[in-house]
Amino acid sequence: MPKAPNEEDRTVARAGRTRARRDASVALRVVVLVTSILALRHELTGLDRDQVAAAFRQYGAPQIALAVLCTAASFATLGLIELLALRYAKRVPRSIPRGAALATAFVAHAFSQSIGFGLLTGAAVRLRAYASYNVDAETAARASLFVSATTVLGLFSLASLALLTTSGFSQLVLTRAAAQSIGAGMAVLVIAYVVWCSLGGAAGIGVARWRLTPPSPTVAAAQALLAIVDWLVTATVLYALLPHGTFMAFTGFLVAYLIAHAAGIASHVPAGAGVFEATFLALIAPGAVNPARAGVVASLLAYRVLYYAVPLCAAAALATMSELRRRHGVVS
Repeated sequence: MPKAPNEEDRTVARAGRTRARRDASVALRVVVLVTSILALRHELTGLDRDQVAAAFRQYGAPQIALAVLCTAASFATLGLIELLALRYAKRVPRSIPRGAALATAFVAHAFSQSIGFGLLTGAAVRLRAYASYNVDAETAARASLFVSATTVLGLFSLASLALLTTSGFSQLVLTRAAAQSIGAGMAVLVIAYVVWCSLGGAAGIGVARWRLTPPSPTVAAAQALLAIVDWLVTATVLYALLPHGTFMAFTGFLVAYLIAHAAGIASHVPAGAGVFEATFLALIAPGAVNPARAGVVASLLAYRVLYYAVPLCAAAALATMSELRRRHGVVS
């Protein structure tokens, strides 16, 4: 008779399955990244570097100032979402200094947006930053999950509204029927979330300590509002950097921007690198002549620097100083 597997055999088997899933996930991300790079290379075919450099030289102080202001507004909004997340995670916001919460939100988002794995990266940053306030792993994970859900909620809410109400898609590679179908699908998901929140604690998901309960309708409303504001000001960062008078009004641009970001998020590639750019170029500037395409490429590069690279460097410096102060305090 075959020997029944013991606990050690089952543990080894589970470890093997976990390793196989991890390897498959990494392989899939590599495939997506390579595919996005090839797609982006195709979109940039025939691009003149001198034209891109000329597009950079055309930037004026008002454009840069607006982009910087909207970047600051986005991270300020993310700070408010952090306070809301702590409230949802059953941590009274006043038990953690507001300055510490806002600084943690900045570091967590700057890292997770650029490195990827937003839920894990954010949870790790929060657990370390809030350690002195007796925040455990469960609370950090709940707060990070709330923040990640807020990002998706805002994306779907704003995208569904834009797709269902925008009448002109002549400058997008997107038919009216396709836009309405995508918008309706996103709207259904948003409505499902609202219904879930209205059901209260009885509609929780999971078991024991990992049971997730929906936020209250008041918190959910604030969550949706802040998420929409964040997506709007973030989109304005890129819109402010686009060549003047070259492309569509803000509403049409917003559709392309949100779809490109949705593709980047779905790809699980860090910061949606390559995926966002390739999708955005395909939607907003299909077949554009080189000067116009060069202006959009310059805008995308400037957007990456202002909204990703600069905050990441600032967050790394802030996290380093905080860690040095913490270690100095321990040594002292």
